Amino acid sequence: MPSQLVELRTEYFKNSSSNPAFKYLRMLDQVTILRSLIKSRLITAPEDIIARSLKLDVEIMEISSSVPIEWQPETVFTHSDNILVWNGSYDIYWDVWVSQFWNVIRAARIMLNETIRPQLTQGFQSMPLGFSRPEHHAQFQVSTSTCIEMRDGILRSIPQNCGFVSTEPFKSKYSSPEPLPPLPNTNEFFNALFSFTNPLEASSFSTLGLSQALVRDPTLPMIGGYYLLWPLYMAGVTQVSDSSVREFVAKALRYIGEEIGFDIGINIADFLEETMSEVKEVDPKQKATEQKLFKGKQKAKEMPEMPELESQWWRL
Repeated sequence: MPSQLVELRTEYFKNSSSNPAFKYLRMLDQVTILRSLIKSRLITAPEDIIARSLKLDVEIMEISSSVPIEWQPETVFTHSDNILVWNGSYDIYWDVWVSQFWNVIRAARIMLNETIRPQLTQGFQSMPLGFSRPEHHAQFQVSTSTCIEMRDGILRSIPQNCGFVSTEPFKSKYSSPEPLPPLPNTNEFFNALFSFTNPLEASSFSTLGLSQALVRDPTLPMIGGYYLLWPLYMAGVTQVSDSSVREFVAKALRYIGEEIGFDIGINIADFLEETMSEVKEVDPKQKATEQKLFKGKQKAKEMPEMPELESQWWRL
């Protein structure tokens, strides 16, 4: 980032409120600076890249845990055959701005953990081994799980941002009695990451609306479709997304372009599909290593080697 811009934003944030959104904007600057240092090869040591990325990821998690309770989304499970519903569930937010706040956080955490994962896999395959301790393997699983969790959160936000949800969280007749609690502290999060529970049994999930139809309300603001473009792109290009996820993302982007009117959605969908069709499979040894390391319930069926898509995004 230009030094003048960094200085201006730093001075502005000094006088800003304690609103979590401003805290996150400060953190986003740090993410941008880190990625710039890595891309320009001013930071090359894997240990340094991992440590810096982890530090920012933890700080973003702490910001997420301090948001007002009304910013927490409600997850609704549904049998709806709406083409924009991912994996039988969607989220309800207070408004599309709150949804944007969460999706930008998710996109940033995907970028950070996608930075960590290749550093670890290269260390796992190097001779002598660069990373061989149990915590290194555990971190690979954590980063993979984080990318999946953040990706799915983005996908669950599609219906509301496209005008199919007009209720407020936890206030419809299908809602659970209370909102989601704040995120636990980082140690509890790390320890609980591998304990799997049935989400349908959690009080923060709504299951009574399984048969509720999703109908688009043309009176709702359509700016949410625009807010989705970058997060959806990130959800599609993350290496934990297989071909079925990328096809769903492309379908959603086309809907935003054709039905809501943001034509750039069509351009991004075309770009995503064309780029994915040209991606070659990774070395079988690397693919086997990654699949062996991640043994959670949700596995990445395909581990394509992603080109530098982020830099090409700005050409659209």
